[in-house]
Amino acid sequence: MRRVHRWLGIVSLFFILVLATTGIALNHSEEWRLDQRTVNATWLLHAYGVSAPPPGPSFAADGHRATLLGQRLYLDGVEIAQDIDSLTGIVALPTFVLLATDNAGIVVTRDGQYVETIELVPAPETVTRLGRVGERPILQSTLAYYSGDSELTHFKPASPNARDAAVWVDQSLPSKQELQQLVRLYRGKGVSIERVLADLHSGRILGVSGTLLTDVIAAILILLSLTGLAVWLLPKSRQNRNNNSKRQ
Repeated sequence: MRRVHRWLGIVSLFFILVLATTGIALNHSEEWRLDQRTVNATWLLHAYGVSAPPPGPSFAADGHRATLLGQRLYLDGVEIAQDIDSLTGIVALPTFVLLATDNAGIVVTRDGQYVETIELVPAPETVTRLGRVGERPILQSTLAYYSGDSELTHFKPASPNARDAAVWVDQSLPSKQELQQLVRLYRGKGVSIERVLADLHSGRILGVSGTLLTDVIAAILILLSLTGLAVWLLPKSRQNRNNNSKRQ
């Protein structure tokens, strides 16, 4: 019984220390501001499913860059829209910056303020590329060419001369620094220390296997308590039996 008790204590020692230290920290979470402090370790964010997806289409025009990361659309390092499935171009105009998806245009001011979303082509057409003629936008769809005014109030079929004079914006790769900034923005501030400690305390940080492991450790602690009680009581029981035999 002592041998079993000793090995149970050795096996559970590390987990007892983890439970004790995380429990103490969680009791002082508000005092230590653990809910306000975050961690940004890549492996930890990946474990929480906060890793950024590979970069999607990216276009640059007149000092502005638009990049699609997952379904989040960024312009010059600022998120301007979510739930975006495509990005087909960007054009910078005197007053606005126009970003094109398959069938819609997202209008943003030159300083990055969202204005509105407009329809660029009628269904079932989709936008394939975007460019400009002077200070006016021009786009190509799957069926036709359309040109708009500088204020983006309307689009009409483009003339052959406009098509010939168009300067199209092609896809390009963001720099390493730009991509790192987008990844940081996508991940956000990270995971709070309080949440990490709570998940470590409960075993949820390892998912289902962590929860099962915590259950096993709890069972070991119960056995440790029972075997400790048995080791404490057995000598007394033996001594009582010896005393009774001597009296007889």
